[in-house]
This record gives sequence, C-alpha cells and structure tokens, in this order.
Amino acid sequence: MRRFAHEWGFTTIAIDPFPAVDPATPVDQRFTLMGGLSDTDKLRDLTEAADATGCEHVSMIGFCMGGMYCFKAVSTGRFERIASFYGMIRVPEGWRGAGQ
Repeated sequence: MRRFAHEWGFTTIAIDPFPAVDPATPVDQRFTLMGGLSDTDKLRDLTEAADATGCEHVSMIGFCMGGMYCFKAVSTGRFERIASFYGMIRVPEGWRGAGQ
C-alpha cells in the first residue's frame, strides 16, 4: 500500500482484521480467529475507511482473506472496482462462524 501511495500518488488505507491481536502472532494462529469475525463489522470498517479517504471513487484490492472480503464488499455498493487475489469464493470450513 505504501508503494501505491508513494509511487503512484494513490490515497490508500489498510484494514487490520485483528486489531486486538499482537501483530507478532503467527498467521496460522490468527487464521484460527476467522470464525469469530463478523462480516457486518468488517464491511462497516471497509465502508467507513473508504468514506474517510474523502474520495468519491474508491477501489479495493485484497489478497487471500482480503480477497475474500473484496468479494463480500461488492454487496455494499461503495467500491467502484475490486481486485481479488486468491480470494475465497466460499468461506473455508476452518474459518466459518456465525458472523461469516
């Protein structure tokens, strides 16, 4: 994201899906928390972040879990374009939860 901002002059944001978790926590341990995430909360975070840019036209890019949320964010109508890399069409079994 920093590169997009610096080299291309894009306004960028990044959403932390696990704000209460130590960033040093291994990825596989963070993935065990996926079932506890709420799509309602994450889509609200993404929409609020898009609004906070002050940009009328907002695109979204995501990798893996972020790619999955790109697909889900289409339903908000807030994002003009999305680019999902390795995003899951279906929530993986180990990531499923009541809020997904």
